[in-house]
Amino acid sequence: MSLLANSFDQLLRQQLLFHVMTALQLTDGIC
Repeated sequence: MSLLANSFDQLLRQQLLFHVMTALQLTDGIC
């Protein structure tokens, strides 16, 4: 895997993790 694709993959993972944590906080506040 190229360096660019590798860093892009890490960026996607960070974004996904951020969205998951945000969603968990939102649902936690609703419940």
